[in-house]
Amino acid sequence: MAQSYPIWIDVSGDNYKTSKSFGSRDYVDLDICVGSSKTNSHRLAGVRVNMYEDEAGNRTFQLNLDGTTVRSAVMTKDKKFWHRDPKAA
Repeated sequence: MAQSYPIWIDVSGDNYKTSKSFGSRDYVDLDICVGSSKTNSHRLAGVRVNMYEDEAGNRTFQLNLDGTTVRSAVMTKDKKFWHRDPKAA
């Protein structure tokens, strides 16, 4: 008997040829669908995680929900880490 899962998450990233599990260098896109099975699902949300590196070697990470940044963080070249408030930006 085939399994039916009510939650489906399609993952794609810059280093994958096909949808796979997690792990990426620059970004990861998640398309979250819900319903009664893979073939009978409806899109609930899209989530994207980005990483940008500036000339100084600092890395900025962003968590986006349906195109809106909901959380952001920075890790400096010397490995100091802090969260940014996206509402203040």
